[in-house]
Amino acid sequence: MFIRRLITSLIVTAIVFVVLFALPAWAFAALITLFIILGLNEFFILIENKEIGVNRKLGIILGVFVAAAAYFDYKIPYNWFFLFIPAICLIIFIVQFAKRDNQAI
Repeated sequence: MFIRRLITSLIVTAIVFVVLFALPAWAFAALITLFIILGLNEFFILIENKEIGVNRKLGIILGVFVAAAAYFDYKIPYNWFFLFIPAICLIIFIVQFAKRDNQAI
């Protein structure tokens, strides 16, 4: 198990270094977005294993949106971006109170 993890980490580290130092910025942003998608997917699988209802697609889409907004230098007005994120979190928080049992948002 250790050898497999070591080999995997060496391969991923090599890919990250190549993308970071040899390819354009959009390739690095795409790689980071891929890591975000994989990480969020694993997180939602862990949450679903605890039998907590989640909306995996919405969570991943919002995660990709935040990454894309950072890559595109916040083309939306700066104040709107930082107003949008807490507003979405507040809406999700409020919707959690209205849902029934383990129902996803």
